[in-house]
Amino acid sequence: MLKETKLTEDRKMKNKVYVLGAVMTPMRGRWKNQTYWGLAQMATKALLEHMGLQFHMGLVDFASFGIYNDMFEGHAIPETFLVGPLGLHMCEVDRISTGGQTGLATTTRVYDAIASGRHKLGLALGVEKALDNFDPQSHSQTPAVIDTIAFSWPFWTQWPLGVTAASSYAQRIAAYRERFPKDLGMEARARFIEQVCKQGLVNPLAQRHPEVITADWVKDSRVIIDDIRLGEVCVYSEGAVAILLGDEDMAREWSKETGRPMIGVAGIGHACESTYVGREPPHMDLTIIESDKVAAERAYRMAGIGPKDIKVVGQHCAFGPQGLITLAMMGFAEPGHAQDLVLDGTMMDGGTLVVDPYGGLIYAGHAVGSSNMMSMLEVYNFLVAHPDAEFGAVHGTGGADAVYGGVTVLQQLAE
Repeated sequence: MLKETKLTEDRKMKNKVYVLGAVMTPMRGRWKNQTYWGLAQMATKALLEHMGLQFHMGLVDFASFGIYNDMFEGHAIPETFLVGPLGLHMCEVDRISTGGQTGLATTTRVYDAIASGRHKLGLALGVEKALDNFDPQSHSQTPAVIDTIAFSWPFWTQWPLGVTAASSYAQRIAAYRERFPKDLGMEARARFIEQVCKQGLVNPLAQRHPEVITADWVKDSRVIIDDIRLGEVCVYSEGAVAILLGDEDMAREWSKETGRPMIGVAGIGHACESTYVGREPPHMDLTIIESDKVAAERAYRMAGIGPKDIKVVGQHCAFGPQGLITLAMMGFAEPGHAQDLVLDGTMMDGGTLVVDPYGGLIYAGHAVGSSNMMSMLEVYNFLVAHPDAEFGAVHGTGGADAVYGGVTVLQQLAE
């Protein structure tokens, strides 16, 4: 799927922080036999195995826990009680609870702790477990989780309008299509989902594995909101992801120990839009996702590259049409031409851009709080497996009307 690219040595990272390892637990709609703490320990065990016999948690001197919404966990400070069981006694520990791109915000927090020179090895751990939101009528946690998300909307303005978790993305998609009526056709959207899900078949930890998703199935699935169909919606998941980051000394040491290449954090960008819609700044332009655009531009500028340098993207695709809009906002297509990425083959088999190589949120699962970490795992693993791919991008979004945007650029360093 890639054209051969020679790694360049003249692109030097300004702040030398590296991804040393990335692991995830199996993603499930409901973990009946695991608590929040159990899933965190599963991810940590997987990380220990991933890093090899010489690694131990006593080497970690900073940890940040990503928790999208502690109402989901049924506990205000669940991370506190993990310090001992995870071997993080006397570590500096904090938690990130942004209402969107929480996983990326957590990895950025770890990046900052290492780039500052205060720490050498940091852990970003995202865990999602909504046991206490289980809905006894539907025998599922999903309805209660969706209802809880509604609490993030201002009850004095938005609740009377009937907002829902789905309408947050649907409003953006509908406004974009009103501005660009020839974009986001159903055929392109369905083929986009089919492609991502086909790639996810290589990921046995994916929630939907080994389900085969076709474009026809997507088109025939029932409508959820507006004309967005069930097959275009990500699956809510319970699970955990751990990302280990370190400074250059740590990266070199563990690259030799594990045999994996050095993958650096070359660029980071974050942006949060106003939630109030209007004609011009400081109000939100509902017809695009400007926070994604600004976050990507900031990350590219820090990395000293452009979107054409990116070979693989792990993106926060909560709804299929939103995923295509996001790719346009990140510079891979012009606004109004997002579907061209599918129709001209750019992101299809044999194309020049790989999107969600292990299934993304649509197929692998959306464990909120760790979903962007899972996307980082996808990009990291892809770069490790493809020595000629130099740059990859990780995207995150979320919040009311997808106002949070985050992008991290990873770079594979030439030997």
